[in-house]
Amino acid sequence: MTPYTFYLPGINKMTGLSQEDWDFLCERAEENNVLPATLAARIIANELAQWRDEIHYADQQEGLRANEAMTQEKVIEEIV
Repeated sequence: MTPYTFYLPGINKMTGLSQEDWDFLCERAEENNVLPATLAARIIANELAQWRDEIHYADQQEGLRANEAMTQEKVIEEIV
């Protein structure tokens, strides 16, 4: 058992972490020789990076589509 077995009743309403989630987090933290808060921060940072990358990729794709549409529009204007 990890040294971080405490769990504050009701904290799940603020954090979304159930007792089971907290226990799982503590076990993974112990395996990685870090504090549960450090592991949680790393998990959050990874999630945010994924979201940022997904949004950036979507923005790039939208920009490419807009450029392609403008190019097609110019070609049509030149033909007409």
